[in-house]
Amino acid sequence: MFEIKRQILLGATLFIAGTLLFGLVHLAIANYISSMHGFSDLPGKFQQARNKIGVNTPYSLSIIFYGYRLYSFNFKRGQSNCKFLNR
Repeated sequence: MFEIKRQILLGATLFIAGTLLFGLVHLAIANYISSMHGFSDLPGKFQQARNKIGVNTPYSLSIIFYGYRLYSFNFKRGQSNCKFLNR
């Protein structure tokens, strides 16, 4: 029981951290894109701005935090809370 509460607390903490990190990264990218001029080539202005600013690692970490949150909220001791996954 204590292990499940700890896992849910960790999942909630990582969810909040991931949300803040994702939001701040997007704010930085939006700030940088506004100063970019001209048309964008592939892969687009978003990826170019992400590469120029150097926020690929925090962007990936925020997605990993979201993934862990989904794992910790949806799985308990190897069993899923989702009805369609238990079939």
